Amino acid sequence: MTAAWSKSGGWKTPDMTVIERNVVRAVVLDAREHILLFHTRDPTYPELGTWWELPGGGVEGGETYLDTVVRELAEEAGMTLVGFLRGTSMNVYTGAQRVVP
Repeated sequence: MTAAWSKSGGWKTPDMTVIERNVVRAVVLDAREHILLFHTRDPTYPELGTWWELPGGGVEGGETYLDTVVRELAEEAGMTLVGFLRGTSMNVYTGAQRVVP
């Protein structure tokens, strides 16, 4: 199977469908201002290779964006956020797409 890049859908293979959903990504800095990134891959589609991404994921029913960040950091990194985040800002972008088989 061959993966191909398209400006409208990112990396995908011929048997994938593009869906749209609300997602969040968090920029997490440690005390030395190092950014938390995940080096990841999709085991279903090894031809897509690997990539770096910010922690985050899909917004579930009834969640706020902040609720989603807190849940995703716990699920993906085992992190528990205590108190409010210094320098927190939120930017909302539209047109994000996810490609699924």
